[in-house]
Amino acid sequence: MFQRVLLDFVLKTFGLGAENETRTRDPNLGKVVLYQLSYFRKICITRLCNRSLPRLGVFILLGQGCALPTELFPQLRVQIYGKNPVLQIFREKKSKKGKNPPPSPIFVSMTKTIDTLCRLGERLQAIPEVVIRLAVAENPWFTPTSIRTAVEAIRREMLECEKLEAWLAPYAVPVAVPKKVLIILAGNLPLVGFFDLLCVVASGHHCMVKPSSKDRILLEHIIDELRAIDPALPLEIYNGTTPPEAVIATGSDNTNRYFKARYGELPTLLRGSRQSVALLTGEESEEELRGLEQDIWMHHGLGCRNVSLLFLKRGTEFPQIRPQATHEKYRNNYLQTKALFHMTNQPFIDLDGAVAICQSAFSQALSALSYTYYETDAEVEKWLTEHDRELQCVVARSINHPRRVDFGQAQSPRLTDYPDAVDVVAFLERI
Repeated sequence: MFQRVLLDFVLKTFGLGAENETRTRDPNLGKVVLYQLSYFRKICITRLCNRSLPRLGVFILLGQGCALPTELFPQLRVQIYGKNPVLQIFREKKSKKGKNPPPSPIFVSMTKTIDTLCRLGERLQAIPEVVIRLAVAENPWFTPTSIRTAVEAIRREMLECEKLEAWLAPYAVPVAVPKKVLIILAGNLPLVGFFDLLCVVASGHHCMVKPSSKDRILLEHIIDELRAIDPALPLEIYNGTTPPEAVIATGSDNTNRYFKARYGELPTLLRGSRQSVALLTGEESEEELRGLEQDIWMHHGLGCRNVSLLFLKRGTEFPQIRPQATHEKYRNNYLQTKALFHMTNQPFIDLDGAVAICQSAFSQALSALSYTYYETDAEVEKWLTEHDRELQCVVARSINHPRRVDFGQAQSPRLTDYPDAVDVVAFLERI
């Protein structure tokens, strides 16, 4: 208790603290800086200079596994003694000319991991053609275009240094005691399980990957690239024998029941089937409608973030949307579904590549898009609340929903767009 109070006093004295909060804004950089004080393992004040000296300083010895500030700024310097980083906090006095000395480089515990992930993004700018060909042969639903689109979304939204730093700032990572975390991945979309891999690697746990047989090639390529960047990274394809200490698994509702039975004694994060919806007012621009087409038909509608139900404002016409280039397997499903609707006299709108049917339930047919009408936003919000456990995201201009995304963004989830709205990194912190 005394050590914590003393540390708080020192940080406030040098203008580096934020009282009881975990973030503060550095006046020199204007950036958010994290001081996760509650995760300091060992604190040892070794030197406190007199205020009258030209330089004020204090050394703080931090134990392994603690979190250090995540931004570079002039007041902080770090030196390494043995296995423990020593954080040296300085407030530099201005010179007679009024210029501050140049900032000193600092050691940050997450720097290496973030640097590794950023370098992965750079290496993924060009996926080898042989990898793409093998991935398409492995899963006939994949196309070179869908693979490149998925990889580019990952690079843009998940592997940029600034985004990674901002994302990880609120968490106490890397964890003090790494555990063996098994991630069981789906294979309906290219690299659909990459985010789970990213979370486990970023948290500092040992990541054991069990890829889907439908998306093994791309995942193995990612793992090979990460190993090439950092051979010491605790990341491997699961050998089937090492007992996991925690499990993250994605599958159907049926496979979830199996996962619960098999791993019920372990900390688990299990995901089942989800759907996505879109809310239209009838005032959408041409650009938004083209974005909606991507939200519906990108990756042939196979993902949980693909929109499969439209809410249309009563009195408006069905939007002018059409699938652009559909997969041969998707088109076969469309022809079969349309023939079935003709045979059963079920009304539908032919979208020349897909069909739209008026119902508030999610369609079971891949090529069938459901639509229904609403009077007020409150009516839709009530429906969304009642069906929240079935939903992944909501595409709309503005609606009161925590997983709302703009038109055209459903297939480009950000780092904070956690699947099923469950914070994966927070889960990994707790295990």
